[in-house]
Amino acid sequence: MDFGLVLFTSDRGITPAAAAKLADDHNFTTFYVPEHTHIPVKPDPDKLAHWKNLGVTEVLFGLPDKPADDITAYVERLAGKLATLNL
Repeated sequence: MDFGLVLFTSDRGITPAAAAKLADDHNFTTFYVPEHTHIPVKPDPDKLAHWKNLGVTEVLFGLPDKPADDITAYVERLAGKLATLNL
């Protein structure tokens, strides 16, 4: 299963260029900057496994509207959690 990141931009958060580099540096397969809203989802292992069994091939995680240092820490934690799931 592939994992990607989504950034809903604001004047308070990380820039799209910096977030894209973080996504690439931590082996996320996609990075999106959409203009529409989203459905919030947490990286729950049981739900991710269930979605994989249903044929879902990609899950996107939204980035919080926080400063770049907070985003970096979030992406590092998320990448670490996802790496242990073996999906």
